[in-house]
Amino acid sequence: MNYSWDKYLDPYRGKFFDSYWPTLTQIFTMTVEKFPDRKCFTKFNPNRFSLTYKEVHQYLLNISSYLREH
Repeated sequence: MNYSWDKYLDPYRGKFFDSYWPTLTQIFTMTVEKFPDRKCFTKFNPNRFSLTYKEVHQYLLNISSYLREH
């Protein structure tokens, strides 16, 4: 049986995940690949500041690397 989400997930199966459902981490990684330059987080006050998915992903990789080392 085909579901609407299969259309979105099928191109990523075997590349980012092997199970039927991806984890949240895998979903984020798929989003980074699909929309690297879109805004992921924006802080509005006192000054507007945004980070793209690619920038957030790099920060997360740096944090995870630091945590593994210490």
